Amino acid sequence: MQLQPFTYCDPDDPNAASASSAAGCTGGAGGANDENRLPLGPEAGETRYSATTPYDNVSDYNTFSMTGILDLTGAPITDSGVTRRASPSSTRPWGDPGKRFASHHGDRAWADGTNTTVVLDGYRVRYAPNALP
Repeated sequence: MQLQPFTYCDPDDPNAASASSAAGCTGGAGGANDENRLPLGPEAGETRYSATTPYDNVSDYNTFSMTGILDLTGAPITDSGVTRRASPSSTRPWGDPGKRFASHHGDRAWADGTNTTVVLDGYRVRYAPNALP
């Protein structure tokens, strides 16, 4: 999630590299390609494990969860008793209204009877809203 773009528009939007705000996305502010619209989440058809339409923005990971550690194809790597959940916060204004701040965290809970939870937090600032992968 930390390495995903944090753009105004979905990176698949033809206007993603030039939009100066979410209003410049195809469909305008609040449209299907506006990465600020609530609720946060992936665009129609995008999945974490797709080779053709993968998650491609920080907001796509809202409510994402996996059991065990899975690679990008969905194949298990290790820790089958571990559950991970991602929940990026809604984007919030921070300083310049054109820039946004997002936080997200992932819970990691072991199913070995210890009920241990580890929370990892990350923060992103939208400093380059037109930067595409």
